Formats: sequence, structure tokens, C-alpha cells
Amino acid sequence: MGFFGKRKSGHWHEKIDATAAGKHPLGVAVEESLDLTPVLNLEYPWTQLRLHTDLYLKTKGQLESPELDGRLVTLMLGHPTKDTAMAACGHAMSPQTVREMLTNNLNVDTHNYYGLSFLSYLQIIVIAKHVNPKAVTEVEAHCARTLISFSDYDTMATGGSLQPILHLLITGVPRYSLLYSHVETLARKIFTDFGTRLEALSCGNQWSQAYTSIASRLKLPEMFPKMDPNNLQPEELLDDVFPNWRAWAKWRPLEYRLRLWEGLKSQERHAWQDLLALEGPDFMDHGQSTLREGLIAHGSSLHSIRRGNLHINFRSGSAYEARNMLDRLLGALDATCQTGLNEATLRLFTHFCVGKPIDEETVIILEGVTRTDDTSISAMVLHIVELHGGSIHMDGLRQSWLMQSLQVLGNASCQALRAVLAPYLMNSIFQYVQGLHTMVRKQIESGMAWDKTTTELQVFGRRLQKALWLHPLLDAPMKASIEVWPTLEFVQILHSIRMASKTMALVGTVNRLVQKIDSYCMDCLIVRGGLDQPTKRLIEALAALWQHTSNVDRRALSLRIAQGSDVHSDFRCSCLTQLLNLPISFVHDFLKLLEGYDQDADAACIALARLLASTSIPEVVVEWRLVMLRMIEKRDLTLVEYALTHLDAHKWLQWMEDLGSIFGDMMEWHPSSSASSATPAILQPAVLQPSLHIWAQRLTVYLPTITRLQSALEPGPVRQCFLRLHAESLAETLIAILGLLNEFKEQRYEAVMYAIVARLSFGMDDNGREVREAISLISKTTIDGSSVCLRLLELQKRTPRQVIEAMLAGWLQAPELSAADYRAINSFGQILGFEVNNLGDPSIACLDAAAQFLDHEVADLLAEARRLEGLRLFAKAGDPDGTSRLLATLGIEEPSPLDDAIACLPRALVDVVEKVGEQEVELHFPLTHLKDLQRKAMGVGNAQSLFVRLISAGTGMPPGFCIHLDNESEGRGQASDMYPFSEQMPGQFPVSSEASGSSSGHTPWLVFEGSSPPDVCFCYGRANSTTYQIARTLARYFRDGHKSLEAIHNLISTTLTDLFQTCIICGCSQNARLRRATVCQRASCSGRLGYASLEICLAEIRHDPPVMDLLLTVVHCVARSGKIELLPECPVRNTSELLQILDKLPKVKYLQHVKDLEASMKRLGAPAEGLFQWLCGGYRGFLASATGLLRIPSMPSIHQFILANASPALESAFAARVGQQPPRLLFHGTSTDRLYAILCQGLRVCSGTSLQRHGSAYGAGIYMAEEPRTAWGYSTASMVSGNGWAHSAYSNVQVLLGCEYAGTSQARSTNGIHVITDASELMVRYVFLMPPTASPPLAAHVAPAMLSVFASLRSKVPL
Repeated sequence: MGFFGKRKSGHWHEKIDATAAGKHPLGVAVEESLDLTPVLNLEYPWTQLRLHTDLYLKTKGQLESPELDGRLVTLMLGHPTKDTAMAACGHAMSPQTVREMLTNNLNVDTHNYYGLSFLSYLQIIVIAKHVNPKAVTEVEAHCARTLISFSDYDTMATGGSLQPILHLLITGVPRYSLLYSHVETLARKIFTDFGTRLEALSCGNQWSQAYTSIASRLKLPEMFPKMDPNNLQPEELLDDVFPNWRAWAKWRPLEYRLRLWEGLKSQERHAWQDLLALEGPDFMDHGQSTLREGLIAHGSSLHSIRRGNLHINFRSGSAYEARNMLDRLLGALDATCQTGLNEATLRLFTHFCVGKPIDEETVIILEGVTRTDDTSISAMVLHIVELHGGSIHMDGLRQSWLMQSLQVLGNASCQALRAVLAPYLMNSIFQYVQGLHTMVRKQIESGMAWDKTTTELQVFGRRLQKALWLHPLLDAPMKASIEVWPTLEFVQILHSIRMASKTMALVGTVNRLVQKIDSYCMDCLIVRGGLDQPTKRLIEALAALWQHTSNVDRRALSLRIAQGSDVHSDFRCSCLTQLLNLPISFVHDFLKLLEGYDQDADAACIALARLLASTSIPEVVVEWRLVMLRMIEKRDLTLVEYALTHLDAHKWLQWMEDLGSIFGDMMEWHPSSSASSATPAILQPAVLQPSLHIWAQRLTVYLPTITRLQSALEPGPVRQCFLRLHAESLAETLIAILGLLNEFKEQRYEAVMYAIVARLSFGMDDNGREVREAISLISKTTIDGSSVCLRLLELQKRTPRQVIEAMLAGWLQAPELSAADYRAINSFGQILGFEVNNLGDPSIACLDAAAQFLDHEVADLLAEARRLEGLRLFAKAGDPDGTSRLLATLGIEEPSPLDDAIACLPRALVDVVEKVGEQEVELHFPLTHLKDLQRKAMGVGNAQSLFVRLISAGTGMPPGFCIHLDNESEGRGQASDMYPFSEQMPGQFPVSSEASGSSSGHTPWLVFEGSSPPDVCFCYGRANSTTYQIARTLARYFRDGHKSLEAIHNLISTTLTDLFQTCIICGCSQNARLRRATVCQRASCSGRLGYASLEICLAEIRHDPPVMDLLLTVVHCVARSGKIELLPECPVRNTSELLQILDKLPKVKYLQHVKDLEASMKRLGAPAEGLFQWLCGGYRGFLASATGLLRIPSMPSIHQFILANASPALESAFAARVGQQPPRLLFHGTSTDRLYAILCQGLRVCSGTSLQRHGSAYGAGIYMAEEPRTAWGYSTASMVSGNGWAHSAYSNVQVLLGCEYAGTSQARSTNGIHVITDASELMVRYVFLMPPTASPPLAAHVAPAMLSVFASLRSKVPL
């Protein structure tokens, strides 16, 4: 830079850049052409650029040639685009200087051919040739143009540069050339990369891709022409970095074969790499077109070829045989790929061609499986050769392949394949059959199921029968066994019989039948001649029946018969033969009885007798009664006792008759032969004794009498003795007793007679004669005598002996008894064990016992009365009207419903429920546990109890109720005096005490059907939100019908617990944790609250006047500021009118103590009343004076208020932000006029609006502070003394808010300022009013107390 401006060389640089204008000196000849050889850009400003250089040189004056070249070299080296600089000043430089620059200054690293520098270097050489032809030779320019055409990365990477570099080398690259070293390095790299790519493809057996690369790129001559020794030698370079290039160059495979092999998977390519390599290049340096040809050309006598895993044996060793086998082997592989890559065929090639010698048989097998269209043959052959010599496995897959082999190899077209595979196949068949035989034996011996194995064996045997071509190859035993092979149906029938026999699980018999079936199958399928004839006939008869019927009952019964080992085999075969033609109903019933025999054998014997006796086919009875006889014989010791215990007289005699009809012709037989004979002798069990059947015939005429007697007697020996004669000596006595009972049946003393019969005894204490005499005497008694006997009989069942004796002594003194009565009572007493004639006067002990007995009787009656009362109450609860009608029908007086309800109360409610009238009851709920904040929220003041009086529904009247606190005085004013009926809402029904039935001066609310809940005070006492909310809840509850006292108590208890969490009007959940009840978001609820008493709507006036004072003060501040938008939804929108209303208001403390708040508000006017209602309920939160534990002790002289809860929506949104970590404490300073808007809407982002009061140094958001002092600086006093509301106690104060923060924001500055952009993360909790001169405390002094209060507000802890 000189003193007078820019250097002239700087102007030169600017001018040539401006003239070139981004254009390049070189271009492509034709845009659409594939030839990328560069040519000169005719549109390039060659002349203008030279001109700039010439003008520049003129300014330098006359320069010598060396100095001129020096200046131009400096210009070129200083210019950023060297090609442009060469185009501009190359013409003015000497050729030697240009060449020196190209050799030294502009040359690039010979190992970097992928960057922009090399391409630029080549372009500069071409440009230098144009502007200074003597500086660059034509050969060098041609070489540069050639290298430019393929110097991009894609061409180099894909091998596209191979052919151009070969052409360039053959053309000649002299040693003196500028690009000699570049071309040599580039050629070595291209040859190395291409060789590496081909090597990778050959290792991956990707021969098709390798050949494609060779055919399109490696177009090498077999010999290079003689080259100038001063030029680069391509053959030397290839030999150095790509030694196998000649084999690749001479490679001429069958292209269609390589394309077929493209479908092979990687695992096949890897396994067959030595086989596939046969079609690859001849790397054995034999100069053949493929390795296959090279191996054949290796010698004139070849007996084997070994290469890696490939091992091929030849028989003659001739080249012709070798070529023929290799062609056939590869042809089989081609056929496999051409017809589809069948998995089994591929595995077959792997089996034969990898690691195993390949011979003529192998080639025949591979040709055979590839020449057929049936793809399953490959799998079959594979399975056969894999099974050959392997271990035997009994599976269905082996069977299917062997069976398929038998079928496929039976075709004439597979004759050659069959001859080769015969040794494999026969070995597999022999192993398979022997394995099945062994398995069947093991299964039978171990008791396992053999059905699948024998079925597999049978199916395979049938297939061997059909494979006639295989029979000459079978040994004699197998051929003989195949000729008499059982049918599949027969074997399956045996399987079914065996399984059914096992499932029946009869102890001691199932195994024997299963064993017989197992033995039969062994004889049929494995070894013949080892089975006895009876077993064979039995199994064949059983199988024949199963083959001819599928009926479940016939089959099951046949199994039962076949299992009967105690019955001769011929008899069982006869039954099985007859079973096929028996009626199905008989079969079904007989089977059920046999099945029942396993659970209740005696009952089955009795039922079977009925079945056989009712059968009309004599042959059936003759054949099948032997089965029943064996059943009876097994149960001989218990059958009679069972029948006497379980059968009544009619069924007993019927059973005797059935047995006689079945075995009548056999009862006199005597045993003469064993049970195993063909015609077994019939033994005589106890139930078939002739004497028993004779006695049964005698009893037939007394059947009605015996039936009545059995109904009267308890089960036992007495009942049984009439059916089964214990001794012949008793026969006549029993007949006489039955005769007397039959004669005097249905008399008044019949029960006494049965009681006498019940005392009948046998053996040594035989009293049959006394019983008969007593029955005879009873029949002669008078009514009084029979009554004494009946009473004595009743007492004897449950009364002590002394009591009976005392009472009997008294009865016998009755003068109305006759002599016959005395004799009958005496006889009856003796039967019962009393000596009536020796009783005399009863003793004192007997009289005392009788008195105690009567006392117990009375006590039992009273207990029964209590039990019946409990039943009455239970029935009354379920069906009141029906129970009342039933009691009226029975003539029983019914207690009142209220008494019933009190009687049903659980013990825990007895002390809190009190009956106060005929139809009235009062429920007590304690309030002593309430804290100060709860009392303010509920409006209960200092009340300690809540009373709910319920009036039971009388005749034509609905239920009613009223609610009071214990601090209310009765009679202070009736609801009708305070709120005339004309002011009630439609559908509401407070009534006088006389109309409601109340006797205590109360005016209850009666709940009529369809009536609305109460909105006004309807009984004495001042209204409050608690009684109001409970009254509405009870009214809704009673509309659904009758409720129990317990349910009502539970409802009120639950309501008191959840009082603040539900809407004060409709009772729905607020979905937020609140500390005072309010209305929900429904407009109807807000409207309904407007009808409620002002004592409820303006509760702050009575219970927390400072809050009311504060709210009015805020309204006054807003009215003076003129920003009516700070009072959302205020009913008075004119600030002047608002100030007039406020100026007329009295002090809040005056309103707190007025007797009638409603009247006082009416005198203030409707606008004032509406303002008060909006002010107390508009923000839907709970603001209270901070007292007790809620007051922060570190701020004693400051007005403190706590926002126990904001609106439900604000609380719900904030609760959703509170995470696992408790919220932090932050402070915010504001002005008084904004406080009500904050109560309604929470803190909001006002940045950029008309409500923004301060700057936004840290961006838009709500500005909070960690220290009260910082926030205090942003608070302003909205009222100056004398200009505020006249009656306010909070003039000239500033507002500081203590807030919970649930976010994660960090302070923006060292003074602890936070900028909160999400308003839902903040919740105002404390409102502090301080004079401007006050000194705010440190956060560390107030934080512990405030955070503790925050935690309590979020919990369920009462405050």
C-alpha cells in the first residue's frame, strides 16, 4: 500500500477476477456425451485477460526477460485461482519459466488424487499448453486431458478408470513428462484396487459379478506391444501389483452358468466354494479359459482331483472321463439352480460334494434328482443317504421319507436311481423296522402306550406289501411277516380297545385285559405263535364287536364283560357275541349298573335284579344272570344289610320277587363244580336262601301296614326284623302285631302303638309278647287315657326321668281315667321302663326337677320370641308392606317403623341417635375437632355440635328434616316469619310443625317427589353454609326413597368430611383440594346460589370482617383509578356510581352485629347488595385473616391474610405442576387496586399490555423475588391518607404477596429476581399489608413458617 493509493498489482487481480466472472477456462465438448475429455471454453474471455496483463506490464516500463518473468510469477502465485492467472499471463512468460512453475511451484503430492488441487493442476497444464504451446508438450497435454476425464472419485472407485489408464500407458508416458510420477502412482493404485476387488469377489464366489467386471473393464491383450524403454511399462506395473492379471484376462467361463449361480445363498457359496471355483479363472498357470479346463489339462492320466473340500474320483483316469464327470456334475448344479433352489437338493449337494469323495454313483444320484420335476425326491434321497449308517430314530419324519421312497422308486423312470439307492434304502428299512420292534417291546414291557408305534409299524408294513419291486430284496422272516400283515383298521381297533380299557381303571382287572391286548399285538406284528387260543378268541371277539358297532354303551359294556376274569372265557365270548343284538336300552341300563357297581356295589346288585326281571327275552336272562350272580356272591356279607337299611318295605318285597323270578329254578342247586367250568354250579348266598323268600311272600298282604310302620319308626333293627325274620319263633308274634296294627290303623292312639312297637327287642330280652299285649290294651283306652299316653310319649323323648315321674303321678290322680286306661298306661309305662303302680306321691326332688324344667321351657320360649323378632325386622327391611300384611293376617301387633329403624342401628351409632318424638329422631355430629380456619369456612362460629332432626314419613306425608347447631336458641324466630312462603323457590316445601307432625316446635323441610333442595332457611336459627349444604344433600338423598338411619348417618358424616371438595349447590366434585365450599363452573349453580340467604353468600361479614374490609378497600382503589377492568364481572361498571355506593356503606363491624343482615342489605339498596354478593363469591376462593398458627410470627405488626385456596380451576392447574419436590417461596410486590383481579385470575403476565407497571429487563413474564425487600421495591401505595375509603382500616398501605412456586426457574440476577412465564406454576398464598415506611423482613426469617403453612394447605391437615 503506497501513500497515494492501491498497488497496481492489486488492480490487476481485481480486474481479471471481474473479467473472468466465475467462468472456467475449460469445458466438455458435448454436454450429452459420455466423453468427459476437457476442451477449451470458447466463451471464456481469453483476450481480455491477456490485455489486462499487457497493460499491467506497460506500466512497469521496459523490463528484462528475467525480471518480467519474476513479476509475472509473483502475480500468478499471489492470485487465488491459478488457472485464471495462467490464462491471463501465461502468454507473456517464457516457456522455461512456465515449465518450472508447473514442475515446482504448482505441482501437487503424487499420493493425493482425490482433492481439488490435483484436478486444478491438470487443468493448469492444459491451459498452459493453450496460452504458451512451447511450455507443454502435446503428449503432456494429452495425458492431462485423459486424467481429467476420470479423476473424479466415483470413476476411480468403480473401476471406470482402468481402461483409460491402460490406453494411456500403451500410448506412452515418457520419463521426462511432467506427469510421469503421477501416472505411475495412479496406475499402481488403479491396478491394485481392481485386483483387490476381483480377489474379494472370488473369495465370496461372486463369479458372475467378477466376470462382469472383467468383461467391461479388463480388456487386456494377451501380450502388450513392444514399448519404448523410456516410457512407463504397463506389463511391469501389472506384474508388480496384480500378479494374477493374465489368468483373469484369459478367463472365458460359461456366462449363463454364472448367472444361474447368482441365486445361491451365501451359505451354499461358502460350502461349495471349491466346486464353484471350477468355473473360475485358471490360477494354476496353465493358461486355460477356466480352472475346470486347467485341472483336466494338468495331466493325461487322472484318477482323482483334490482341491480344498472338493474330492473327485475317476475310474479310468482319462481326460475324457474327467471332462465328462465335471460337466455332468456342474450340469446337475445348473439344473438345480434353473428349476428353483430346492432346499433338499441344495443339502444333497452339500452332503455329497463337501468333504466326501465324488464318484460315478454320486453323479448319477445328483443327475437323477435334478432331472425329475418332483422336488420331493431330493428330500427323500437326502433322508435315505443321511439315515444310511446313522442311529435309528423312531419318528414320523423317518417313516414318511421311507414310505415316499418306496413309492417314488417304484416308478420305471427311477430305475437307475433305484439301483444306486438300494443299499441305502434296505439298510434304512431294516434299521427302521427293527427299531420299531424294539420300541414296541419296551413300551409293552414298561406298560407305556404303544398305539402310535404299532400304527406306524402297521402303516409301514402295508406300504412294504405294495412295494413289489422291493420284495426280492427282503429277507425271509420279514417277507413272511409282511404277507399276513394286519389291516390298519384292525390295529386301530385294538388301540381304541386298549385305551378305553385303561381309562376305565378297574382295580385288578384292567391290567389283565391290557396285557392280553399287548400280547395279541406282539403276536400279530412282531413274533407269531406265542399267544394261547382262549386269549386270541376273546380279543378277536372283542375286536369284531368293536368293528361292527360304534355305539359307546355297547363298547363300554363289552370291556366290562371281557375284563371279568372270574367268568369263563367261553362265557365271555358268548356274551360278546350276543351283545351286538341286544336292545340298546338294555345295554345302556346294564352298563350304568355295572359302572355303579364300582361306587355302590350293593345298590347296583339290587337295580340289576330289577333290570333282568323286567326283560322279556329269556335268553338274555339265562346268559347274563351269571354276571349278576358273581356280583351277588362278592357282596354276600353286606348285600342284605344294605337292602334292609336303604329299601322301604315295597322295594324290599319287589327285590325278593325279582330275585325269585331270575334264580327261582336254581335256588335248590348245590355246588358240584368250580367256577371255571363251562356250566358253573350256583352257590346260594344269603339273599337267595329259600326261607327269606317264603317270609317275603307272607308279608305281601301286610305291605300297607309295614309301610306305615316304617314311616313311624326310626331306622334300626326293629324296622328290619319285620322284613328279615331273625328267628322262626318270632314269626307268629310279628304276624299278630301286624294284624293289630292293620285292624286299628288311623286311630287316635296309632302313634302310641308305633311307639310300643319301636321298643320291640329280640334275643335274650325278647319282649314280643309284652309288646303285642300293650298294643291290644291301648286299643281299649278312652280319649283321656290315650291323651296321657301320647303326652307321656312326647315327654319321654326329651324330658328327665324325675320330671316324667312327677307329671305322670299327677296324671294318674285324674278321676276321669277308666280302669282300662290304668291298665293301658301301666303296660305302656312298663314298655317305657316306668313302674307306674309304685309311683305314689312324687318326691320333693321330682317336684324341683319339674319346676326347673318348666323354667327352662319358659326361657326357651323367650329366646324364640327374640329370634322371631329378628326375623320380623329382617323381613320388614326387605318387604315392608308384605311383612305388615302377613303380621296382620296372623293377628300380631306391629311396632312403628321408627322403632324398627332404631332397633336395627349398629352398636357404634346407639349413642349418637336419639328418639325425640313419636315420629322424630335426632342425629348428633360433634364439631369440637374443628380448627379456626375450618370454622370460618363452615360459618359455624363457636358451635360444638351439629344436630340433624329427621321426621319419619306419616300417613300421606313425605319424610322431613331440619338442621341446627348447638349454639342456636329454639324459637328465636320461625322461618315463616323471616322468609315468607311467597319468597320460596318453586318446588320447595317448608311446613309448620303442626302440618309436618313435629311436636317440638320445629319447621322441617318435607321432601316431596320431584321437589328441589332448599335454598332458604326453613327452621329457626341463622343460616350458614354448612347447614345449607347438608340440607341440599339430604333433600337430594331423600328423593330416591326410604333410607335407613345408618345410611343417613354415613351420608352426613361423608358430607362433613368432603364438605369443601364438592359444589355447595349440586354436590359434584371440584377436582381440587379446597378449604371452603363454593359453586362449581355450572352457570345454573351460580344462579341458584343467588337465592340462598345472604348469611351464606356474605359469610365474611359475620365471621371475618377484616377480609370484607380489605375487599371493599380494593374496590375503592380501583374505582378511584378508573381501571374497571381490574374488577372482573363486577355488576357495577361505572366507577363514579361505584364510589357513590361505597361512600354510603357503613363500617363492616357494624354490619357484623346486625340482627337481620337481609333487612340491612335491602335498606342499602339492590346495587350495594349485588356488589357485596359479587365481591364475596366472584373470585370463588377462600381469603381469611391469618390467625393462630397461620400467622407469621416474624411480622407481628403487619396485616396478614391467607388465601387458603384460590378458585378450583387455579388450584387444579397449580396442583398439576407440583412435582416430587415441594414448591419454593417467592415474593411479589403490587398495588392494592390489582389485588382483587389477582384473587380472581392469579398472577398473570402483563408485559406489553396496558397493565404493565414496570420495565422488563429480563424479558416478558411475572417478576418474582426471593427476598421480600426486593419485591417490596415494586409495591406502591395506592391510597394516600384521606383519599381512600372512609371506613377502611387499611389506608395508605402497600401490598406484598407471598407465593408458592412449583417451577424450576433460576434467578436471573444476583438480587434473586425470577421471571416466570408460566402463570400456572405460581399460587398466591399470603397477602401482607404494610405501610410504606415498614421494613420488610429477611426471607430466612419468614420462610420456615410460610413453607410449613404451604405444606399444611396441600395436605389434609385441618387448619
